[in-house]
Amino acid sequence: MSLSPLVAAAAFLFGLLLVLGIGHLSKARARATALHEPTATPVVPGRFRLIEVDNAPDDLPPQTPVKGVLVRSIPGPDRPDYWIARLDRPLRWLDEGTERVVDHLVLAARLQGQSIDAGVDPLTVGVAYVVDPTLLSDAALTFAKIRYVAIATIDRS
Repeated sequence: MSLSPLVAAAAFLFGLLLVLGIGHLSKARARATALHEPTATPVVPGRFRLIEVDNAPDDLPPQTPVKGVLVRSIPGPDRPDYWIARLDRPLRWLDEGTERVVDHLVLAARLQGQSIDAGVDPLTVGVAYVVDPTLLSDAALTFAKIRYVAIATIDRS
């Protein structure tokens, strides 16, 4: 039995629309389901341990390892992923002949493509001392309020 070309074309188009419609409905269902499912929570960093330092002032290596907690991320002028960290015990720092006490650090992943909140363990970071405590309540990092001091390795403690 032979179908007329018009009937064959109509059957083909009907089948095509049916397949496309099912595909569209599947995507719509996936979108609707995603809207009602809880969103994935990002890895929230917590405790860390500063375990190794390099290119650091002479007074820093003897004070490591030191533990602390990552308080919050803060955007900087050059990248969005710096972290303010509070130390469990303060560090002593000889700044041009004057001893200072540092209880907060700013940390940033050293390698492009890595981030502190991605859960890489251990992770190489840049370390800066917070020298102006007003930074702790600022919305963005200001380099004048920190002093870069070392390259270090952190791990989760």
